[in-house]
Amino acid sequence: MMGVREAPEYRDNLEELTKFFGKKRLLTAQDVAEYTGRTRRFVTELYQIPKTGITTATLARRMCQ
Repeated sequence: MMGVREAPEYRDNLEELTKFFGKKRLLTAQDVAEYTGRTRRFVTELYQIPKTGITTATLARRMCQ
């Protein structure tokens, strides 16, 4: 069975997010805005963050796209 290849930057992104947020795994758009230095509206649109939040793993994946 063929698996989906992981983007080379994924692990680095996930590691950086884990360093920044610690054990927190579900992030709000405000969390991501503070991490990136961008506005909440910008990161919500760029990373398609739902109102319920985004997991660090999903964010790491979307940061590679």
